[in-house]
Amino acid sequence: MNKENNKGKLSDEWIKQADYDMETARAMFAARRYICTVFMCHLSIEKALKGLFQKQTG
Repeated sequence: MNKENNKGKLSDEWIKQADYDMETARAMFAARRYICTVFMCHLSIEKALKGLFQKQTG
């Protein structure tokens, strides 16, 4: 596997996980679990930023 392809796959995985965490945050918000909502939003942002960083820097 070449470096460019690997970089894309890793960044895609971070974004996929960020999306999943945001879906979880929405479910927690609907259940009025606000502390869990904030935590899941935090995780989602972290993972999205890691994905962006991975895509930009490899």
